[in-house]
Amino acid sequence: MHCTNLLSLDYELYDLDLYGPVNVIANTGVQHLQHLSIKGKILDRTFKYIMSRCSTTLETLELDFDMFTSGMHNSAMEVDETKQKPLSGLRRLSLGLSQAYYHEGSLSSLWRRCESVEALDLVRCDIGFFQLMPTVIGSFLPNINAIRIGQGDRRYELGDDDLARLLSASRLGWISIDIQGYLNFGERSWEALSQHTSTLQNVKLYHQKGVEPRQILSLFPKLQTFVTLGINYLKVSSIDASEWIHRDSMSGSLTPWPSEYTLTDLRIKISGIPRPDVTHDHRGEIRQPAVDESYHGEGRKIQQQVYERLSRFVNLEVLWLGSNSFYYEETFRGLESVLDRQYECLAMSLESGLGRLEGLKRLKVLNVSLMATKIGQKEAQWMAWQWPKLREIHGLGNQGDVPKARKWFDRNCPRITTPPLRAHTKERVA
Repeated sequence: MHCTNLLSLDYELYDLDLYGPVNVIANTGVQHLQHLSIKGKILDRTFKYIMSRCSTTLETLELDFDMFTSGMHNSAMEVDETKQKPLSGLRRLSLGLSQAYYHEGSLSSLWRRCESVEALDLVRCDIGFFQLMPTVIGSFLPNINAIRIGQGDRRYELGDDDLARLLSASRLGWISIDIQGYLNFGERSWEALSQHTSTLQNVKLYHQKGVEPRQILSLFPKLQTFVTLGINYLKVSSIDASEWIHRDSMSGSLTPWPSEYTLTDLRIKISGIPRPDVTHDHRGEIRQPAVDESYHGEGRKIQQQVYERLSRFVNLEVLWLGSNSFYYEETFRGLESVLDRQYECLAMSLESGLGRLEGLKRLKVLNVSLMATKIGQKEAQWMAWQWPKLREIHGLGNQGDVPKARKWFDRNCPRITTPPLRAHTKERVA
């Protein structure tokens, strides 16, 4: 068996004593790989043996396994770790290791070969491994600038101190940060993130306790992507309209944010807008508003101020204000009861102030899924005219005048597609 032309290999191991196939793969299959993924269960000596055969062609490495130690000696798998060369082509390292921190000796030779890594994924790792990684980053990964942290198990919820140490570990400064799952984003984590104002460009934060979106949007001058809204199992975090508007207390005008001219991708849920015009929910039942007007017309005034802030992001290409997200409640009562529907949101109608967004000439994608919008034919015509680069509108439902908008796009502006709401689409949180 010869596999010398392989460029990508996804390898799953579940038999710890499976020496024959491992030997073939290690000796004939990994020398020219650009991508290698190892999953399942593995002995520490088997792991070191496979990795010793990898060369400088390797660009991405994905490790997601439980590691075990064997007391048996196997001379055929002996490795001289002093002769292993750096993996100079390796740019992305993805780790989903369980109890691997107990085998630090087996991993130390790998760390020494990873100095070229720029992007690190930490997915489904034990707390002990998370606590180990700041030292590994500081000692062996000098070029790291992108990190994705995912913790999908409540039993191993990462605390504020541990998360802060990870966020402080990059020598060059983070360019991209993606944090999702059961992690506590507290005061120390925020202080650590604030150290990267000169470098940070892309931020994705899914359902993080303690995160204040306004702080991020108003602090980082190079921000290009800011995402707190996605298709996932977690209830979507939101920013209250009063926080979003952010007016100067003295002048009454909007406080400038440094990201207004840099942001190209914004996915955020803006809530807390009184909507007395939405009297019934999606089932047709009379609803009890979560936010009431304190005076007649307050809801429309707040919407206009929200639009005014949005209009400042003149380089936006992607704008998500809604998504077909859903989440599990402790007592699951069926998908329909847990869809993340929005009622206290923008109406996206010309009467509510949509016309203030005419300056978003670069907009390509709009998502208003599960939002109580008032989009009709005249809004469709306005969008087609004012947003010349618009190609997709997601979330146009079947209530009110919205079907008229979809029909108008289909007949008169085929460049703009209106994909149907896919309630069962799932984007798993790592």
